[in-house]
Amino acid sequence: MKSVSVYLVCAGFFLSNTSCNNDFQSEISTDRQDIVIEMLTHVTLIDQTEYLQESIHDDFLTRELTDLINKNTFLRQKMKRDKPSSVDTVFSYDEIPLVKETKNRTRIFTDGTMESITEFLTPLTDNMIFQLTETPVAEKSRIALTTQKNGMLTVYNAAGEILTQEAFPEPDMRDFIDTMKVYVLKINRNTPDKQNNPKSGTKYFKQYCTAGNNICELPNGNVMIESPVTNEKNTSGVYPGISGTLKSRIELNPEMTKTLQHDIFQGNNLIQRKKYTYNSSKNLMSLHHNRVICENPQSIETFTLTMNSEGYPVIRHSKEFYKTNQTRYYFK
Repeated sequence: MKSVSVYLVCAGFFLSNTSCNNDFQSEISTDRQDIVIEMLTHVTLIDQTEYLQESIHDDFLTRELTDLINKNTFLRQKMKRDKPSSVDTVFSYDEIPLVKETKNRTRIFTDGTMESITEFLTPLTDNMIFQLTETPVAEKSRIALTTQKNGMLTVYNAAGEILTQEAFPEPDMRDFIDTMKVYVLKINRNTPDKQNNPKSGTKYFKQYCTAGNNICELPNGNVMIESPVTNEKNTSGVYPGISGTLKSRIELNPEMTKTLQHDIFQGNNLIQRKKYTYNSSKNLMSLHHNRVICENPQSIETFTLTMNSEGYPVIRHSKEFYKTNQTRYYFK
């Protein structure tokens, strides 16, 4: 069998050739003028699992996890990348990258109602995993579009035909609107001060730090925030032999306006890492009447320690690439 790297190259080629059209279908309320919040996303996700390997996943390979892996010959060979001809060319379905491109537009109105449209743009033929079956799924049966409007959820196939339509209770978004209005107006007032004095954000956070939280400045000028994670599963490990309380560690830029990295630890073991990148595109900005509120990530890369179907420890590796990642606020 071909190595999984071949499929990663194919996935990268797919990304470089996806449509750059940022126009959204006008399936939802073009006639309503009382929009208060509008959320737009256009994202491509690549998702797969990887066996833990030295020099690639070193931060995850703590003593406890390494001891567990060394007890299994197959996992040990994967970790050390021994005998590539007999190990690296054998892979499971989980190791084949899954590519998904979606676009979404959600509008929230002053009365607390909302409407949403989601497009699923990736043909089944673009994912190798759907071709490795005796009976490949027909493209016409693929869900290509969903709309949520007036208490109804409608699902369309790739040919534009309705697959199903059913009642979908609408949440009342008025409390959410009130919360976001307070947040946005507060950001509007504070943002200029933080830009002029990057340390003002640190001082503000320290004033409201709760017990167990810690904030410090790193040698490179970035800010690190550590805090416990409240979770009823604090003492249950993601893999047998790994346990302990959960702790969050977030690295921010000096102005504390961008998350650069977010780590979750269980005991001394890293169990999840998220890395964020930015590029200052207007399509990645959240706006209040065209005034920038914050800059959203261009990409989010996530590494999560988990178990595969064989019960082996693996890394769930996903990367999201955003062409649009924007929230527009229209508060008066």
